[in-house]
Amino acid sequence: MNNTEPTASVHVRKFPTTSTIQQRDLVRVLVAERVKMLAYIDSLVRDESLSEDLFQEVCMLAVEKAGSIKDETHLVKWLRTTARFHALNAMQKRLHNICLANEVLDSLESKWQSQYDTDNTSDRAEALRHCVDKMPAKSRDLIQRRYVQEMSYEQLAKALGRPIDSLYVTFSRIFATLGNCILDHLRTTGGNTRG
Repeated sequence: MNNTEPTASVHVRKFPTTSTIQQRDLVRVLVAERVKMLAYIDSLVRDESLSEDLFQEVCMLAVEKAGSIKDETHLVKWLRTTARFHALNAMQKRLHNICLANEVLDSLESKWQSQYDTDNTSDRAEALRHCVDKMPAKSRDLIQRRYVQEMSYEQLAKALGRPIDSLYVTFSRIFATLGNCILDHLRTTGGNTRG
């Protein structure tokens, strides 16, 4: 008689602790998002050559950071956020163009995110560029002082000899005017106003 006790065979299924995007998927998304990302970056920096350079930097970073990017959705969000920060840093270094206010960028970011998979991003970028170019010189100067030169509202009020509350009202009007201009431009050019 065999005194060997039966043993249970245990199959352990190993699950990866974290999954990351595969390199072929990363490259495919980078190629698919190229035009949209360039339009987004160009709407911020208003310089096509700089936009292309920044997009290439962001792509190189994406390849380096691929291990920390979970999937395609995460990659698209990461690309847009990284592009935004690189564009803002480039604008601060160059100081030759006006940088949009963070509140405007946050508002635009939510619109871009909800529309990132549509084909109308170039319409929106063109509308934004058109409206920034149409802004009165005083409004552009205020935006430049506040967000490029990084003057606080208090510093601006003192430099201009104005009450701080009036500056808040002025900036609110600038942002509202910019938003209305973008919508009007999209309507007159046949662009998509949803978002």
